Amino acid sequence: MLSDDNWRATTIGLCNSHHMLVVELVLLTAFIGAPVSIGLAWRARSRAARVPLVGLIAGTTNVTMFYLWLILRLCIGATGGVWGLREAFGNAGIFLSLITLIAGALGPSGALVSGAVLGFLMWVPVGIL
Repeated sequence: MLSDDNWRATTIGLCNSHHMLVVELVLLTAFIGAPVSIGLAWRARSRAARVPLVGLIAGTTNVTMFYLWLILRLCIGATGGVWGLREAFGNAGIFLSLITLIAGALGPSGALVSGAVLGFLMWVPVGIL
């Protein structure tokens, strides 16, 4: 039988691991879902849908910037310059996500709206989630 102190520690540990699982699931969804959503929006545009081109370009640029930063981070490591670049790219990426969201809201493409939201989540620090 667990004492009260051990039970509380076990319960807190389970809650923290559950919380981390949810955060990892949200990040994984953003990392995979943003490029897929933007790709679906490009496909809808190629089928003569009226998807705003500005939103497609902004969403594509946002996803490309994030993955370029991620590749740089994996190749170089956790240096101060890499984190400074992430901050600069993140500021631009959040602005591009806003442009994508507005263009998606004005057009008929739900994929563009979801790409904007997921593209925004890629730049949000994990501690905020």
